[in-house]
Amino acid sequence: MEADGPDSVTDAIEVSGKLGPDQFPYTQFPKILVKGEVEFIGLRVRDVDLTGITGNVKFTDCSIDGLKVTDDGKAHPGFIIDSCSVTGLKLNANFSGKVSILRTRLGGMSVFQCSRFTDLEIKETNCEYVNATEMHADCIDLALSRFVQLFDMNNSSFGTLNLEDTIVLETFRLPAYEKNRSIPSLILNGITLNGKMILEIPGDSRFERELISTMYRINNSSGMAALRAILESNRKFSAADTEFIYQKRKEADKDDTGFETNDFRRAMNRLSYVFSGNGMRPTFTLGWMVVVMLFFAAVYSVLGISLSTDVTGNGILNSIYLSIISFFICNIFSIGGTGMILTAVEGIIGILMMLFFTVILTRKLIR
Repeated sequence: MEADGPDSVTDAIEVSGKLGPDQFPYTQFPKILVKGEVEFIGLRVRDVDLTGITGNVKFTDCSIDGLKVTDDGKAHPGFIIDSCSVTGLKLNANFSGKVSILRTRLGGMSVFQCSRFTDLEIKETNCEYVNATEMHADCIDLALSRFVQLFDMNNSSFGTLNLEDTIVLETFRLPAYEKNRSIPSLILNGITLNGKMILEIPGDSRFERELISTMYRINNSSGMAALRAILESNRKFSAADTEFIYQKRKEADKDDTGFETNDFRRAMNRLSYVFSGNGMRPTFTLGWMVVVMLFFAAVYSVLGISLSTDVTGNGILNSIYLSIISFFICNIFSIGGTGMILTAVEGIIGILMMLFFTVILTRKLIR
């Protein structure tokens, strides 16, 4: 649907649907009212000010110089920026909901300025940051992103900060660790420190010890190594700290990797770690493997395709059994006709999915 409204950019224009340069021929962005859902595609605009958001807003392949998002506090929109170049992004104090920024280059003097939100989730994946930013949210997810210049979060606040699989090329400054301003949850799995991370810790050794003691609670070696590198780069880690951490692990009945020494609990913790995180998720593939098997089982049941031998005594269970063995061993010789083609297709899909699952499972295990 094309943007419609008055010629003057000072009056509000109601927009919805997908809008490209032909449907939205503005270089200086006019005041708009979003109706339902709207996606702006391939625009080169400046001074973008969004008001009256009542649905999802998405920018795709756009170049934006100055973007301000305003919300009246009543709606909870979804806001997405995908594959864009943005200079200056600001959300007002009443904004709530979820912000997703994907494959985007963020620059400018104030990349991401936010007021203190009560209900906001920020998710930024595969982005590249050129300057400092300020964020205040319960959860800030920056997984898989690249930080190419100074990235200063000293004035930010959060409950959880996820830096999993990120690359720091120059300097990343974490919020100072103070008495009334701690870091509740910091996820560092797989971080690459080509530059350095700065973490200011007051001279009071109690706070320093409190921070260092969090290392024994990190349940994987890459996260522990990352935090240790941060502390060492700030001259806040020594041989005495190693002894302190070892003692804390011993008190918590954990081994040097952070897992419980009890064999059963250790095995369960390793499994839970493998199936968690924001990298490539084995659970996602595993779930689709089950979906594929159930789908083909339903097809076999509807078409009356089954093994010559009644294995379970139940038609539905026989179809599920046939689907499982076809998925894992490409069972093309036990069935003829159409059944052979279907089982071959399922078998090929199964082989590819099992290979992919093995790769990402191994990737998580060796981290």
